[in-house]
Amino acid sequence: MALLYLRADSRDGLIALGLDHEGREVQLAAARAAASTGSPSAMQTLARFCLDRLCSREACQYLEEFAHPELIPEIARSADFRAEADLCLWLAFPTQFGCEPDEIEIFDTRGELYWPPTNDRRRLWLFKYCYRAFYEGPVTGVGLSGSKNVALDSVSPEMSPEEIYARHCYWELDDVGGPWSPDDEPAVAGREMLRRYNPGF
Repeated sequence: MALLYLRADSRDGLIALGLDHEGREVQLAAARAAASTGSPSAMQTLARFCLDRLCSREACQYLEEFAHPELIPEIARSADFRAEADLCLWLAFPTQFGCEPDEIEIFDTRGELYWPPTNDRRRLWLFKYCYRAFYEGPVTGVGLSGSKNVALDSVSPEMSPEEIYARHCYWELDDVGGPWSPDDEPAVAGREMLRRYNPGF
């Protein structure tokens, strides 16, 4: 990150090393430093990073920062891709799986759903993901994006989308001291709350 503040005679060789580095975070930082000098090839490198789910948000921000938002690929602008990228980034945290999933696809999405934890209407996504070789075997789960990006241990692809949303609603509200009693069942209580504001849910 310090490359941005070095003199050109010290910076250029280090940028080249950074772009050849095996770590995507280092490559992205080097591309940002090179783009700050107006390098067209560095701008194109940032545009490619926009399609990398773990770097997309930063790369898009950098292109906007350098006044070249037109270089952001159309797919990287889509709400579906941004939601998928945000969840992949969360799944890749060292405290989670430590890397992005081998497979990920939209399991369900709801537009303009009133979401009690955030007290507003918003679009939410459920993504089904799979890690084909994780410790003792494949791991498949469902994560939510659009509010708190998270994949709860208590949900699975075998559940209905409504039950998964309900459990997430319960979890998010409970995380801030929601209106639950100790005997409430998450799926039931969460769905009752969602139905209160979303008739027919």
